Amino acid sequence: YQAYNIKGNIKNDMKDFLGAIEDINKALTFDSLYSEAYANRGYAKNNINDFVGAIGDLNKALKIDSNLSVAYNNRGIAYINLKDYNSAYKNFNKAISINPYYIEAINNRGNLRAYIGDLKGSVEDLSVVIKLDSTNAMAFANRGNSRLSLKDVKGACNDWNKALKLGFTQVLSIMKTYCK
Repeated sequence: YQAYNIKGNIKNDMKDFLGAIEDINKALTFDSLYSEAYANRGYAKNNINDFVGAIGDLNKALKIDSNLSVAYNNRGIAYINLKDYNSAYKNFNKAISINPYYIEAINNRGNLRAYIGDLKGSVEDLSVVIKLDSTNAMAFANRGNSRLSLKDVKGACNDWNKALKLGFTQVLSIMKTYCK
């Protein structure tokens, strides 16, 4: 039965989310307490915009294994898509408390903080992401955006320059406006 979950994971990686759900459903018919399978199916449901279904699966995964940080992170993503930012924030915090080096959860919380106006918190989180992965161009770009909103144009330009050096060309237009 674990092979069906692995096959589902491969389909998730290939962006065949409906195929992933089909295979993971098979895994769950053999073991209804397979937390990773519920988490993987929740991930797939997030990717087909079934956010309520994703939360249901992720809740099941966490009921079975409350230390599954990936389930908290993915549930946070579902909550963002449902515009429940408080629940999203709590889920990212929980994922990070379980795994303080979970780059994706820290990055997601940093981006959420920027979105809800906690720009200093966003810069803090994205700085942690960059410390953990100095090749994360998107983190540099997003931190630059938060710094610009904090009126730190020099810091923003430095971040966008680093993002550009890492191949993230989407920063070129904003750099033309703010970085002389």
